[in-house]
Formats: sequence, C-alpha cells, structure tokens
Amino acid sequence: MCVSGTDGRFRDANPAWERLTGYSRAEALGRTGEELNIWVEPRQLADAYKALGNGENVRIEMKLRAKSGEIREMLLSGDIAVLEGERCVVTVGHDISARKRAESAQTMYLSVLKLLGAGESSEHVIADILEYIRATLGIESVGLRLERNGDFPFFGTSGFKPDFVAAERTLCLRAASGETVCGEDGKPVLECTCGAVLKGSLDQDLPCMTKGRGLWFPDVNDIAEDTLTALTGRLVNFRGRCVKEGFRTQALLPLRSGEKTIGLLHIADHRPCRLSRDTAEFLEGLGTSIAVVIARREAEEEKARLEDQVRQSQKMESVGRLAGGVAHDFNNLLTAISGYGSILLRSMDAKDPRRGDLQEMLAAAERGAGLTSQLLAFSRKQVLHITVLDLNGAVEGALKLLKRLIGEDVNLETDLAKTPCLISSDAGQIGQIIMNLAVNARDAMPEGGTLTISTRLSELPAEPGAQRGPAVELIVADNGAGMTEEVLRRVFEPFFTTKEKGKGTGLGLSTVYGIVRQSGGSVRLQSAPGKGTVFTLYFPQASPVAARQTEAAGLSAAMARGTGRKVLLVEDDEQLRRLGARVLRDSGYAVYPVDSAEAALAELERIGKVDALVTDLVMPGMNGVDLAAEVKRRGLVDRVLYMSGYADADLPQQSDTGREEHFIHKPFTVESLVAKLEELFSDQGHT
Repeated sequence: MCVSGTDGRFRDANPAWERLTGYSRAEALGRTGEELNIWVEPRQLADAYKALGNGENVRIEMKLRAKSGEIREMLLSGDIAVLEGERCVVTVGHDISARKRAESAQTMYLSVLKLLGAGESSEHVIADILEYIRATLGIESVGLRLERNGDFPFFGTSGFKPDFVAAERTLCLRAASGETVCGEDGKPVLECTCGAVLKGSLDQDLPCMTKGRGLWFPDVNDIAEDTLTALTGRLVNFRGRCVKEGFRTQALLPLRSGEKTIGLLHIADHRPCRLSRDTAEFLEGLGTSIAVVIARREAEEEKARLEDQVRQSQKMESVGRLAGGVAHDFNNLLTAISGYGSILLRSMDAKDPRRGDLQEMLAAAERGAGLTSQLLAFSRKQVLHITVLDLNGAVEGALKLLKRLIGEDVNLETDLAKTPCLISSDAGQIGQIIMNLAVNARDAMPEGGTLTISTRLSELPAEPGAQRGPAVELIVADNGAGMTEEVLRRVFEPFFTTKEKGKGTGLGLSTVYGIVRQSGGSVRLQSAPGKGTVFTLYFPQASPVAARQTEAAGLSAAMARGTGRKVLLVEDDEQLRRLGARVLRDSGYAVYPVDSAEAALAELERIGKVDALVTDLVMPGMNGVDLAAEVKRRGLVDRVLYMSGYADADLPQQSDTGREEHFIHKPFTVESLVAKLEELFSDQGHT
C-alpha cells in the first residue's frame, strides 16, 4: 500500500510496497512514480487520477517496473482520503503477475497449438510461432535450433540480425581443414554456451539454471563472478558473440523429448530483465512441445518428399533410358553420315563447288553429335573424364567468362568455402553445369539482379538408394522471377523449356541433373514466383588420392597406315560395320568384319590370332567387354579398342585397363578412328 498526494508525490509506503518495487520508503517520499520510472504506461495513471477527481472509485490493472527492471503485473485499487487535513490518494496493490503469466501461458499455448496445426511447411510454421512469441512477450529476438546430424543449426529466427544468424548458424567445432571435430563418443563437439547447455555439461546448482537444465540470465551484466567462472570453465571455445552484441537478457532453453535433446530455444534482448524465470521455464515446456510436433511434421514431410522423389526418379529414369537409347541409335547414324561424308570430302578436288555443301552437312552432323551428348548427359550414359578437382577452383576459373556471359545488369557474387571442396567428376562437365545454371539465372532476371555462387562442406542428403557421407555443396541462387509448382515438377525433363521458341533447347537443366547424378550426387531446387531460385548441388566429397581417368587422353588428327595388321571388327550396326571396314582397309589394315560376339569367336577359330579387336561395347547377346575377356583368355588378341555412344555400367574403367585397351566415343570421325587404332599400336612396349 502507498499514499500519495493529488500531485502524485508519495507521502507514505508500507514494507510490502518496498519489497514489491525495490525502492525504500525514504527513496520514494516526495517523488512521483514517473520520477521513479515505476510505471510502464504512465498515461493509465493520469486517467485514474482524473476518475478519482470525479469522485469515482478506481480499480485498474497496470504494469509496474521494479528497481531491478523486472516488470510486475499489478491490480490497483484507489480511493480519496483526507489525512491530516490533506486530500490524498490511498492505493492498495495486488501482485497478479503469476495469474497473468498463467493466463498468458494458456493463451500462448493454445495459439501455438493452432499455428502448429497450420497446413504450411515447417519453416513457415516456425517463423510464425517465433514471431508470435516475440510479439507476445515483447522480446527483441527469438531463435529455435533443431538437431541435424549431431549439430544444432538455427531452424528459424525472429528479430536476430542476419549477420548474427549467419555467424552462429552451426555449433559444431571445426578443425582448420573445415572438418567437424568429434569427441570420444563419436558425436560432434559443440561450442560455446549453447553447446554446453545442449550437452548438459553445466553445474545443475548454478543460480541461473532453470528446471529444465537451461540457462536464464535476467541481466548478463549482473552475473556473479563465481557463477561466471563456473560457467566458462565448462565451455568449449567460448565465442562470446551474444555478449559482444550487447544482449543483457538471455535464456538458452534446451528442448527435450524424453532423454533426447532435440533442440534449443534462444531468447535475447538488449534490455535487462525482460524475461522472468517463470516465463523462461514455461517456454522450456512450450518449446519442447513445438520441437516434438515439428520433428513429427518434418518426418512426415520427408516421407512425402522421398515418395515424390522416388516417383520423380522413376519418371526421370524412364525418360533417361528412352533418351539414352535414342541418342545411342542416333550416334550410329551420325557416325555413318560423318564417316562417309569425310571419305567423300577427301575424294573431291579442292576447287569442287560441292565441297561447301558437303562441309555444311558435316557441320550439321557435328551439331547433332552435340545434341546427343546432352541427351547422354541427362541419361547418365556419357563418358566422363573423372579427376579429383576443387570446386572452388572450378568456380573461380569460370568467373571471367561468366561475367561476360551474364552481362552488366546482373551482379555476380561468390561465397566460397575457405577450405578445398574436393569432388571426383569431369572438370569440363562441372564447367558446363556452372554455365548452364548461370545462363538460366540470367534469363530469369531480364531487368537485372544478383547471381550468387557458393560452395560449402556438408552431408549428402537422404535420397532413395543414394549413398550417405561427407558432401560438397554448389549453390547457385538468383533473385529473379522464380518458378511455379508446375514448372518445378518438369524443370529437369529433356526438351522442357519456358523460353521463347528458338531461345533454348530445353536440355540445359536436364544436362545439369544428369551430370550431377552420374557423379554420385543429387540436386535440390527451391523456387517460388517472385522469390528467386536456389539450386543446391550435392557431390560426394573426395580425397586428393581418389583421382582416376575413365577415358584415354587426346586424339591424333593425322591419318596412319595399318601396314597389314589384322583387325577383327565387331559391330552390330550394318552401316557402321561397312564404314569401319572401308576406313581401316583404306588405311592399310587387314579387316575381318562381323556382326556379333558369337560371329567374332567363330571367325577367330578360322583366321587365328589377330593384332587388334575393335568391338562395339553394347551388342545383343555377349557384350564387348565379355567378348574381349574371352578372346584374351584364348590368347587370340592382345589389344582391344572399344566403341560406344554412351558409358555403360560395364565400361572398363581406365584404372583397370592397361595400354592394350582403349576407348573411342561415338560419333567419331574416320580420322579419329584410325588415329585411335594407331595410338593403340604405338603404345610403349608394342610394335
């Protein structure tokens, strides 16, 4: 209870008032509530005095700010009384903070449950919940961390600055190489105060501990020295960013489901005493409910996503098989066109007026070969020149060309990992991926915008039938027009395009998809109309010693002479068989053409050992690899040249083959066929 004059100055106060406000009677006498700054909303008091002046009894709820800064909910009853001849206001107050907290908690709990039941994605639901908590409690910043592969990255935030969120995105301790440091238990080591709370490694008797074994600091500046010593002694790599940011009110509240820690709720405010212990402990329980529901929602969303991914993968696999088969047959036709065209061109006089027409025909065949190459990339049946390469270097090497490619209206930014991002792939194909995605982004920003290319180390995401383990991410993001749901469903299909006629083949993104999948990785795509597009490409992380080459280097362009060497030519396509036989005979080889592996074995029984076997890789019945193995077992050939339009699962890898086995990719020119065969004979150790 307190007594004040009509001027608002305190005349008296009892001990209960002193305990409630934190001010002594002597400090209060002669001063107003405004001078003591005890009323959160002084205007309410002015209205109350006006009502008292009109002879009304006043009963009002107000927020009182204690000397410590703590906010209390009060129910005040006021009346006019005459004391020692002076009209005074006698005020009786009841602390209703506990009741208000209970009411607020009930309202908040019901509101959060309603938000959790919303049909949006988990990310949107959490964003709405955190914003609601922040607004309801009057707190500056709220963040939620959820467990991900032993780490606890921010799943959602409200109020924290973007640079703070970026710097504190993860809690794992990392070595200088960028790899996650694990403890004796095999689990990642978590840094700083958040990590200690999540690991449960703090002294449970600390005065700042909550019932749920979290930390609650009404004012960081008032932490006792012994408490601070006890805290910092248990931390791994104290970052101190929250202290540097100037957050005075803080709470780090672990979220547990049974004995398992599934997340952490982070409350922060630059002002002191913005969160009571009761509210912090209520949020622990509420946060756990949120985390459990979100974990369940995520599991359901992941299940639905994987089911959709299986359906999409099956569809893409079917389309890929069709595309690969068409490209393979088309390659045979192109090889015949190019081969006979080259023979005809060599037979023409240099001044023959028909040479120009023939050269145009050969150029068209070459463009057709490029088209089949893209189809084979999508179907994951192209031959890759596998090496270990640093994705950072691939991006940096492409920057100069990219800047010319995207034009001056598009701002190109990079955010590359500080450590090498090693992958096993084809350097040329990785460059093609970067170019394709950059062109796609440029076309999505006709009025200009920002294209950001990033790399980072992570983990391979869960994919149906895919491997797990360390990964390297290539992220290409733009702030362009974005894509509709319909476009997202079809964007990787070959020949699908949203561009005007003549401005795209529809093979750019399907090529990206095929190359990444053939490299053992996966692709994630996020986009919405008006919100830009983010492609995240995951590649298995490689070690520096993992390099291997799947195709022999360089072709000689010069024609060579066979000097009578015996060559067994096995090709099931009649046109190519006739072409190959003619080219090799013209180059001085003794050629024995057959149309199958079985016919080849029969022919060898007749003619005996040959100098080289030139065989198609994929044929009905016995394939080229099995044929070569059988012929070698019989001692009838030493050298083998494989031909194919795509890289099949049975293609012998370069690391497994000696100098006696080479490969040539269809469609090839007559010059490259002869040169490749001569290269096979000219390897050191062969005559």
